[in-house]
Amino acid sequence: FHIYEAARREEARVVFPSSVHAVGLYERTEILDQDCLLRPDGYYGLSKAYGEMLARLYFDKHAVESVLIRIGSVLPEVPDERILSTWISHDDFVRLIERCAEADRVDCSVIWGQSNNSRGFWRHDARLKLGWTPLDSSDSQAERVRGKVTDNPVVERYQGGKFIVVDYSRADFPPRSMFPDD
Repeated sequence: FHIYEAARREEARVVFPSSVHAVGLYERTEILDQDCLLRPDGYYGLSKAYGEMLARLYFDKHAVESVLIRIGSVLPEVPDERILSTWISHDDFVRLIERCAEADRVDCSVIWGQSNNSRGFWRHDARLKLGWTPLDSSDSQAERVRGKVTDNPVVERYQGGKFIVVDYSRADFPPRSMFPDD
């Protein structure tokens, strides 16, 4: 709130570090676009969802521009199979932050913070508006991490990975869709 109030007063842009965990309760088989419903996988993801909603409010009411980066996994290398989908190289991340600052107009834009990974969970976002294209890919690391998974079916089912099981008390899985086809 204080950051957005300051941005409103100073007519500044905000680059908000959101996270995969704002949408972590989607199954890994689902491909998400920037306008998907938020499905946080815990309190951390809930705080990121709140930040995204605050950004939207400040854009709609005060014209404060924001780039909401749903950051995947910023790591030097891929440690397991899940992160083949969420990985963003350090170089791609730095280039993304530079474009967030240099782009002429960003409105209130969502960017999936992932490199050019063929196994990605995410597609359409505002990267063209920013003029950002990731140059790296996790694909060359796939063979090295083949079979590196957990033995937990909840962790392996959802995009949020191991964060899902913190305070998870269901005996089953949540429904695939909030609005099932009937």
